Amino acid sequence: HGLSGLSLEELQSRLTNITRELEEVRGTLKKSSKALQNEVKYLNLKDYFGSTKDDLMAVFPLKNALHPWVQQHVSKSLEYVCNLFEHYFRLMVPNGRGVMRIERSTEDPVLGFDGIDLELMFGGQTRLLSLLSTGQKMVTMLATVFALLACQRSCFCVLDEVDQSLSKERLEGLFTAITDSVIQGHQFLITSHNTFLVKRGQHHFAIEFKRGGSSIQPVSSTEAMFITESIGDVPRRPSTSLTSSQSTIQSSPSQSPFQQSTCLQTTTFILILKKKIGRDDGQRGI
Repeated sequence: HGLSGLSLEELQSRLTNITRELEEVRGTLKKSSKALQNEVKYLNLKDYFGSTKDDLMAVFPLKNALHPWVQQHVSKSLEYVCNLFEHYFRLMVPNGRGVMRIERSTEDPVLGFDGIDLELMFGGQTRLLSLLSTGQKMVTMLATVFALLACQRSCFCVLDEVDQSLSKERLEGLFTAITDSVIQGHQFLITSHNTFLVKRGQHHFAIEFKRGGSSIQPVSSTEAMFITESIGDVPRRPSTSLTSSQSTIQSSPSQSPFQQSTCLQTTTFILILKKKIGRDDGQRGI
């Protein structure tokens, strides 16, 4: 009844003012709602941390007690690895010396070190790791692997064609290191084309790469040596173009079907070396 005397323009003006006031109230309520949500979230976090305060505080004495234990045992293990690294490096590089040192640091309060340093000598000359040849890098890596194996037992160790860049002297050192690890109870799966290692494998499996796929089958040590010796040690990068005389073995009554059909340049041998435990162990694979 009070609005009946107002003109249309006045009604429109009052409606605009009411709408503006409602928008202001809406904005205020929205801010208040967000602030309330943040307050509830904060209170929930406060309750959570308050309820777990005792547990969190109990961690600090335990952490302080564990720090010396961790430092002692980790440092002891690393020192053992460093000593073994020098031993295995000497096996493969008789005229050289490899030293692994722990780099101590006070920045890490738990471990107390931030890395290792290698001092490598080949033939009386100290070499930087970045400037080593492929063969030198390989023996450095192998010495590290054997040092770690001696500290941590594993199911088996796979060495995939690690002999390609090694001289005969270093191959002999590698096999000595392998024998040492086998005596400790480790098992090795080795892929190789090299007659030196093929001859010393306990079990032999031949992988034949053919067009469209590959196949694997067990072979005797005699078969493995026959195939390897027929072509000599395979080059580091086998040629993809093979003549008939290079790619197959001439058939003879004494050869097995595998020997007659094997493509020599594309045959890799898997050797298994393991510690013999019991009478029939030599007849079993891993």
